[in-house]
Amino acid sequence: MIYGFLIAWYVLIGLGVSLGTHRLLSHNSFQPNSVLKYLLVYAGTPAGPPIQWALNHRIHHKTTDTADDPHSPYFGGFWHAHCGWYLPTSSTIVAILYAIAGPIRTIIDPFIWKTIPEELPKDLDIPLLKFMSRRPVNFVLALSHLLPFYLFYTELGWFGIILGSLITVLFYNIGDSINSVSHLVGSRDDPNTEARNFLPSAMLTMGEGNHAEHHRTPGNANFGGFDPGYFFLRIMKVIRMVKLKPHRD
Repeated sequence: MIYGFLIAWYVLIGLGVSLGTHRLLSHNSFQPNSVLKYLLVYAGTPAGPPIQWALNHRIHHKTTDTADDPHSPYFGGFWHAHCGWYLPTSSTIVAILYAIAGPIRTIIDPFIWKTIPEELPKDLDIPLLKFMSRRPVNFVLALSHLLPFYLFYTELGWFGIILGSLITVLFYNIGDSINSVSHLVGSRDDPNTEARNFLPSAMLTMGEGNHAEHHRTPGNANFGGFDPGYFFLRIMKVIRMVKLKPHRD
């Protein structure tokens, strides 16, 4: 039972980041009802303040693998692209320590991001979204995702704490790998970008590892290939909690 809960915890955060913070806030690729929208955004809060994350990601798409890209392995190196850019640091040692920090990242991440800009795109200039993106609020929301550690400890003792920490290290690094590994390893759809499709990554990131396909058509909710995130959206469409936009080739 507890191991099933661990998997569900991982999947919940993965769906939150992939669907809420990325496909919805960054790209407006589908239309959920308000309840699902904010549940997904909340689920993704361990990745950072939602508005700041989305704005940073839009810059990444405009400047992919150039000197202006916030996190390109071709400008700054692998570890800078992987997680060093958060701090920011060019130190490989510091980046590696940050990569293995696990739940400690959940605590300090919200305060690393910049504050919300005064001028925002209309689709992000929403009071509740702005409230959730305030760093102290994001800290509380992200910290709530560590509450399952109490259950892990109750059921498994200190082994549960270690296991939960390892899962946290995993979901942070799997997410970070989209900025590093997915621009270095796998197949390319477009010779104009270094974004790659890498099946093992897609399997662990709710479809995010289909990165070349995403860069080719960033407005699509369907990333192609193995995409559990899109499968979830199709289920939500059946129960009328989501409207999917026409797929663009």
